[in-house]
Amino acid sequence: MSAFITLLRVVGGLFALLFGRSLFWLFLAVVGFLAGFALGQALFPDASPLVHILAAVGLGLLGVFLARAIPSLVLAGVGFLACGYVLLVLVRGMTPVSGLLQWVVFIAGGLVGVFLANRFFDWALVIFSSLTGAAALAAVGSDLLHFSGAVQAVVFVGLAVVGIMFQLGLTRRGKRRR
Repeated sequence: MSAFITLLRVVGGLFALLFGRSLFWLFLAVVGFLAGFALGQALFPDASPLVHILAAVGLGLLGVFLARAIPSLVLAGVGFLACGYVLLVLVRGMTPVSGLLQWVVFIAGGLVGVFLANRFFDWALVIFSSLTGAAALAAVGSDLLHFSGAVQAVVFVGLAVVGIMFQLGLTRRGKRRR
């Protein structure tokens, strides 16, 4: 994996983890980018990194456009992509998956995400963005440091908790100013 892609994943993961709710459009771009990159790798495993980057950038730009046009419908889509991505990263951290099983895992996570997004909009934004950022950062950490799936899961949970707490703190501070 190139250093540039790693840097993009880290920066995107940090923004999603800490500012996903307050920068909704940026969170959608990050989700699109991360999901596009993961799906690009799954669909075209033998393709050059440029193909994976193009898929990531394409879905990232689509996320920004849709965030501006139809935010509530987009959150359901983001729930699908975010939870699908998170579950795929977690499962990949525990066991090798490929082929049809990757799609089943992604779709199962995605359906849970759609339900959560429709039921709890504001909370869903905080949770989805924190989980997405945590998954991206834990995956990069695992790629760079080669730690086990169990360690990756602990890092993921710890980062997700930090992200949720941080974003809830930002939300409370914003409400006090009004």
